[in-house]
Amino acid sequence: MGYFDNPWYEEAAFADGGVIRNGREILFQGFNWESHKSDWWVNLEKKVTDLAESGFTSVWLPPATHSVSSEGYLPQNLYSLDSSYGSELQLKVLLQKLSQHKIRAMADIVINHRVGTTQGHGGAYNRFDGIPMSWDEHAITSCSGGLSSVSPNPELCTIEIVGSSRFKTLFWAFGPSISRWEECRPVLSLDGTFLLGKYCGTLLAAVGIDGNGRLFPLAFAVVESYSNHSWVWFLQNLHDLVGVVKERTNLCIISDKHPGLVRGCREIFPNAAHRHCLRHLRENFKKFTRRNAIADSEGLCNNMYLAGITEDMSYFNRMMNHIRTAKQEAYDWLIQRDVSKWSLLFDNGCRYSIMTTNASECFNGVLKRARGLPIQGLVMTIYYNLVSLFMRRSTDVEK
Repeated sequence: MGYFDNPWYEEAAFADGGVIRNGREILFQGFNWESHKSDWWVNLEKKVTDLAESGFTSVWLPPATHSVSSEGYLPQNLYSLDSSYGSELQLKVLLQKLSQHKIRAMADIVINHRVGTTQGHGGAYNRFDGIPMSWDEHAITSCSGGLSSVSPNPELCTIEIVGSSRFKTLFWAFGPSISRWEECRPVLSLDGTFLLGKYCGTLLAAVGIDGNGRLFPLAFAVVESYSNHSWVWFLQNLHDLVGVVKERTNLCIISDKHPGLVRGCREIFPNAAHRHCLRHLRENFKKFTRRNAIADSEGLCNNMYLAGITEDMSYFNRMMNHIRTAKQEAYDWLIQRDVSKWSLLFDNGCRYSIMTTNASECFNGVLKRARGLPIQGLVMTIYYNLVSLFMRRSTDVEK
């Protein structure tokens, strides 16, 4: 094939279905939202040789089972592989050719979007009569029309569009995060990162901290830009849709001093403590000192940071006096930023000694490679990362 350094390793990895871990795995998304409108299995089969020569090692295929929706995301008969993308025979031909070219096929399996064949409880299509799966309403979650009165993990999302079809914004949170965040510390770290796809945009995130000081992602949004309106919109959805946040007492929100965040916290979460990220403040302080040609800018920034993280009054005063002695304007700049917003000494315990937005920034770092994906791929990447995160922690607890 030519795209692995070790042919034996290629054969072994392919034979046992293992993930290649030498950094040479390349995944090709083998479909888009319109692919079902053509003989997709046949068309994709014709491209396999080109994909192999281009170095792709895996192909992500669309949902292959029978579905009420042409795209495949409302599956009905999971035992039928005749779909709008082609017949079962055409799919087998495609899979055989992928195997011949040492390309792994990745299945897009949709489980929770089930649609039954027959109306059952509540008039919903939640029975599966006449097909191999003899499921009744108990197999369907309440959000899909089942018998349960409350879904155990109620995911939520809201989408804004412009006109009839142009996407604008998306806000979402996953059920397990919502249901368990109330057991975490009452602290949320807010931050955003720029997306790198065709349409750009920005990913916003609210990340909590659990009792062991580990990341606990709660809510996300894709917006057009890192703007005042975007942050206010995000905070409004966080307040209105994620009830555990609105109802949480002693809530503390940590962020940078973006005007949209300052305004949103003041207007939407008036009872929450809004604290500033000490690292962001340090960067702004450094820009101020350099812009005003203040000597020893780096030393003053270190003094400022040490003053922010200490709980010792005498040490705080000593660091601040160093800054005032060097330049009164630098000292005044810090005092004007409200010491209680950035100093642990005057925080009254609201921020649980969490001084930066590193929590949300670390999670954004995990998604670095996903920032160039389409929105659907980005959402799914976040979903799978959260599943992996929670599974690892569950395993750790059981040890």
